[in-house]
Amino acid sequence: MEPAKRRRDIPIFLLHDIDPQWELHEQKAAQILINELQNEGHRVVDVQVTHHSLETVLKSYNPDDYILFNWCESLPGDDHSEHIVTTILENKQFIYTGSPSDILFFSWNKAAIKKLLQIKNIPTPDGIVTYNSKFKPGTSDYENITIKIPAQLDNSQFTQLNKTALKAYRALGCQDYARIDIRLKDGTFYILDINPNPRL
Repeated sequence: MEPAKRRRDIPIFLLHDIDPQWELHEQKAAQILINELQNEGHRVVDVQVTHHSLETVLKSYNPDDYILFNWCESLPGDDHSEHIVTTILENKQFIYTGSPSDILFFSWNKAAIKKLLQIKNIPTPDGIVTYNSKFKPGTSDYENITIKIPAQLDNSQFTQLNKTALKAYRALGCQDYARIDIRLKDGTFYILDINPNPRL
């Protein structure tokens, strides 16, 4: 049986936001993605969300004509609003990539995520990992974490890492893609965070 041919005849609608506070390479990421999709033979419609009214942005596009690549983290001036974006997409009947609105909304409840992981017997640390430990070089929390890129894992560890990540992905109900923050301590992989709407 021959493998299915990849379809390139349906245009891709790339919906994304750009925060002026992002570093320059982050602001250029959408163009890099567009170039890669075009290199694969896809026609790409680049739509940047520059104001809060997403309905206004979408009204010129027929959802039957596109597959929408949702790369929108939030509406301008409304942090943590990605679930509003996908709710609007669902109401407009767009076919889009990524997790649905209920998963995106739930993912911001970190205490509930931790409880879910515990119920599913997926390792997660008892303490809450601070913002400093992930994003603030120079703080004691950050400096006490050893980062090795690439991670030095043997085959058994790599297999266990994949299993742990997949269990967390499925436990939350993610779709298509997600970023999962994991730390290895004393031979156990611990889930720190699950982001079902990451910048790829």
